[in-house]
Amino acid sequence: MQHGMTRRRLTLTLLVLVLAAPAAAQKFVDPLRRALPAAEYTRRAAANDLYEREAAQIILRSSHNPEVRKLAQTLLADHGRTAADLRNAAAQSAIKVVAAATPVEFKQLIGKLTLATAENRDMLFLTQQRAVHQRSLAMHQDYAEGGDQPALKEAAARIAVIEQAHLDLINAITLPPIPQPVVLQP
Repeated sequence: MQHGMTRRRLTLTLLVLVLAAPAAAQKFVDPLRRALPAAEYTRRAAANDLYEREAAQIILRSSHNPEVRKLAQTLLADHGRTAADLRNAAAQSAIKVVAAATPVEFKQLIGKLTLATAENRDMLFLTQQRAVHQRSLAMHQDYAEGGDQPALKEAAARIAVIEQAHLDLINAITLPPIPQPVVLQP
């Protein structure tokens, strides 16, 4: 008798857990992914726009690959617009967008891009852009969902759409492999 009761309780408990799981999952918030405070969000978003425009300008001066050049032109134009959108939304929220110097991390990326050989620069550009856009997309999505300034939340949602489109463009570009030097034995 005791065994049957335990089995029934276990079955009921599992049933409750299974039925409650979808509701619990919807309420789960990843503690590592939350919106930044408005001033920090605008500072990081402005720095991101600046980096992407600088990187695109480097590529436009050096790349001969039409797909990479088109991506760089798109980034240059779009991040000029997202920077303006961010400034306007920040002004509506009474937040000053600090035009700070490029963060050290972005300076390092620009330095690596500048120093890369011509054969490696396009691939490095795409690799950097993929990583930066993934992080930027998450930041904008997080602010759009959980930010505290309505105008900035709306701008973040618009910018997230653009960042996703950029990421799709980046992922669609395939570069030919870099030729390796041939070493002949005497």
